[in-house]
Amino acid sequence: MKQEWQLKVRLPMHMRDGLYLIAKNNERSINYLIVKAVTEFIARNSEAPTAVTVRASDVSISSKENRHDKYSNS
Repeated sequence: MKQEWQLKVRLPMHMRDGLYLIAKNNERSINYLIVKAVTEFIARNSEAPTAVTVRASDVSISSKENRHDKYSNS
């Protein structure tokens, strides 16, 4: 069973429209964008490379049609 941590976060209202547009243009969820941003932030601020660091550098925000996800089973 996949474990997830749910977190309620308050963001400035002006970020809502920007996140919504990026998510819509890339056929992604806002949750995906936030997880990606936090993952990349952790990777940039970690001293030693980890599995998370490697995966964060391999993730892109390309649209689903053009995306080749090497971590999926399809």
